[in-house]
Amino acid sequence: MKCHNYDRKSLSDVMLGTAGIRETIASTEYDSLDVLPANMSLLSTDRSVLLDTTKPQQTRIRNALKEVQNDYTFCVIDCAPLVRSLIYTPGA
Repeated sequence: MKCHNYDRKSLSDVMLGTAGIRETIASTEYDSLDVLPANMSLLSTDRSVLLDTTKPQQTRIRNALKEVQNDYTFCVIDCAPLVRSLIYTPGA
């Protein structure tokens, strides 16, 4: 399964609040391994999140992950170093 795709929901949608985390998570060909896909739109999302003062940037991913915290043992976040809104996510 190809997870990197601009036609499906991604982490950007979760960060912007336009999609829920459950509808965005994708299964893989490996048992017990799901992914929350991301693509290069995450860079523009990062800027939008930083400029949005209505919701704290530091809690967006943490709050989204709370919805699925009992479904998974581990959460690994892999993103480009310049995605500041994910780097500064305490408790994620």
